[in-house]
Amino acid sequence: MTSRIILIKNALKICVISLAFLSSCILQKNEVQLTQIKTEKTNQIQNEKKDDGFKLISKYLRFAASVDREILKVIRPQISLAMTQLEVLSTIFDQYQGIKRNFGLVDCKLYQIEKNPQKQLSIYKQCQNPKVLIALIDYQIQNKMKITFLTKEWSSQVGASVAFTAVNRICDLKMDQDKLIRMSCENTSLAVDQAAAEIQELKLDEYVFDQKAKDQVHVLGGFYKNLILHRKLELSIPFDGKIKIIEKELKVQDDFIETEPPKINNEDKNENKNENKNNPDVHL
Repeated sequence: MTSRIILIKNALKICVISLAFLSSCILQKNEVQLTQIKTEKTNQIQNEKKDDGFKLISKYLRFAASVDREILKVIRPQISLAMTQLEVLSTIFDQYQGIKRNFGLVDCKLYQIEKNPQKQLSIYKQCQNPKVLIALIDYQIQNKMKITFLTKEWSSQVGASVAFTAVNRICDLKMDQDKLIRMSCENTSLAVDQAAAEIQELKLDEYVFDQKAKDQVHVLGGFYKNLILHRKLELSIPFDGKIKIIEKELKVQDDFIETEPPKINNEDKNENKNENKNNPDVHL
């Protein structure tokens, strides 16, 4: 009788151990399944981001940003720029694609891209509430893209004086076989020589990069002080040959400077008095 009781107890112990082991296996299996589900969802989200048509836009912006910086360096080799407008935009799209790129000295490092109907993108700065619209991208036409920079929101890139007075910068990009072949921009403005007593502004009326043209880069504009043109600028960078850059200083007359009235010689005064004496019709 005693031996039977002992056998029953041992059997119960074995059953308890088996159940514990079985439940542990089931829990481990469920955890593995949950981990797989989370991983699959994460990969799905990342793939959706990379495959939503932004990959090519990111590529075009990256090349356009490098062209933009090189042109500005040719115009002003000593210019100090943390990031240009196109470099900021390029970094936003690269980060969206999962490419590791860091922002330079900018006033905000948190951005949002919103997809609008009819192939339009809105880029917002999210460092304040409500969020602020800083740029629009229109890519309705195949192999073409129009970027509008809202200049007043880009003071850390173009300078406070430019952000306050300049109109929006508009850049048209043209692509062929997944490569940027042409970029032209209107209303390109930038504060330069900010350490000087008077801040100069670079304003470009014509700003063109054309890979198929004889002069791949052609720029026309000038340098301004107090909104007055002081020096004209022309830049041409040919495909093969020397870079041509012309700066022409202008003689500027400031209408607000007070000028002294012309001095009258004493001899002129005496002549006038004598004429008045000889003429009785003139009353002093």
